[in-house]
This record gives sequence, C-alpha cells and structure tokens, in this order.
Amino acid sequence: MPEPAPNHPDANDPNVFVFYRYDPSQVTALISMSFFLITTLFHTRQATTLRTVYFVPLIVGGCFEVVGYIARSLAHSNRWSLGIYIMQELLLLLAPALFAASVYMTLGRMILLTQGERLTPIPAKWLTKIFVCGDVLSFVVQSGGGLMAVPGMMAIGEHLVVLGLLIQIISFGIFIITAGIFHYRVVRSPTPASLQVNWRKYMYILYAVSILIFIRSIFRVIEFSGGNDGFLMRSEVFVYVFEGLLMLCVMVSFNFIHPGKIISRRPLSQIIIVMEGRDTTAGESKVSLSRSEEERTWI
Repeated sequence: MPEPAPNHPDANDPNVFVFYRYDPSQVTALISMSFFLITTLFHTRQATTLRTVYFVPLIVGGCFEVVGYIARSLAHSNRWSLGIYIMQELLLLLAPALFAASVYMTLGRMILLTQGERLTPIPAKWLTKIFVCGDVLSFVVQSGGGLMAVPGMMAIGEHLVVLGLLIQIISFGIFIITAGIFHYRVVRSPTPASLQVNWRKYMYILYAVSILIFIRSIFRVIEFSGGNDGFLMRSEVFVYVFEGLLMLCVMVSFNFIHPGKIISRRPLSQIIIVMEGRDTTAGESKVSLSRSEEERTWI
C-alpha cells in the first residue's frame, strides 16, 4: 500500500478521493506502451499498404494507448499530478471507443463484400451510421466524464463515464446480434459473392474483438460503480489485465487477421470479386470498393 505523502491525503483513507490507491508501476506502464507502439506502427503500415481507411480510428486509438501508458509511467513519480491523471485516465478510457468504430465499419464492408445487403436485419445503408453514431455518443459522454476529474466534480464525472460505457455495451450487444443474424443468413442462403471469398474467418475475428471490448467495458462499469475506494480501484493489476491486455489482444488480432487482405479500395472500380487474380500474400480473393461504395458504408 502507498505511504501517505506530505501535504497530501492518505491514499488508504476511504473517506477522501485520491488519484491512485496504489503505487503506479513505471516498468509495467513502459512495457505496455512498447507493445502498443509496435502494434500501432504495424497497423499504420498495413493501413497504408492495404488502403484501409476504415482502420484509421483503430490506429488513432493505438496512439491514445501509447500516450496513455506514457502518462501512467510518469504517474509513478507524479502521483498527485492532476494533469497526468486526467491524461492517462482519459486516453485509456477512450481508446476502445475508437477501436469499436473500426469494427463497426468493417462489418459494413463485409456486407458489401458478400453482396448480402438484403440479408441484414438493419438496412445496410444505415447499419454503419447507426453504430458509429452510438460510438460517437459514447465517446463524447465518456470524454465529458473524464474531463470532470477535478475536486468537487468527481462523482458527476464517474456517473457520466459509467453512462458512456453503458451506451457502448448496449451498442456492442446489438452489434454482435446484428452480425450474428447476418452471418447466419448468408450461411443459410449464400450469395454468389460469398462463395468466392473466405469471409467467415474475418467475421469470427470481429466477434472475438467485439467480445474483448465488451468484457473490458463491463469491467470499467463495475470499476467506476464501485467508487474511488472500491476493490477494483485498489490494485493496478486489474487495469493491466482487463484494460491493457484485452485491448492489446484486439490490436494484435487485427494485425494477424486483417480485413484489408480481402477488402481493398481502388478508385473508379465497382465492387468486384477478382476471380482471375489471387492475393499471393493472403492466398484469398480480394474485393475492391469504389469511392461510391465506400461512401455507402459511411467512411
């Protein structure tokens, strides 16, 4: 347990609000930062090579993670710095919302890839818009809550963060159900396009990362609902297991199974299944999306 610092409240006192009820580990924070930096740089290269604009939010989220863990490393020697606390808390809190945006947009492109717009429970032209708008709302609400990490407004800020997380959980729940229905219908009634490309593997990775973000959001709701003196707030290990590790798995999973390997964008072309050519790096047929088709999925 951290020792009381001169002119600062006792971190073990349950009656006062403190930034950390443990000594933030500088080594763990720097190791986490390094891993996120590596996967973010790899994603940047992949997005550039594969021309996957819809992965830009995930890359930005990776940058949030990098800076957030740099701030946590600084917190080791600056446990009472409000600026450092807000920076690390806000960036780590918001990064998954950016990951979610890329997940939502990937599903929209997967629907175009399989030409399965008639099989979606939500009209394809609205699907991405609805989920991304919900994600933006969650992002804004959590941002407002995170910025209220000042004396006298902490309680309100925590309530806003929980509200933003609940919006994210509900949105992800509906998303997973929607993706599952679409998946089931395409398998049951395959479209010609769906038979030409291995789209199922990429649907499975969407489910996997969605569940990881879903679990992380539930953890955060429980954490903030328990209050500043709650059990989850008293040990740093929970942050690294249910926040850092899960979000690192999200990014690394997409490094290994990247949707850009089957979905690409070439100006002035229609959605086509390139049956006469194979992607030698992925071993799978590629789909090219024209600018008009990209706009139909809303970025």
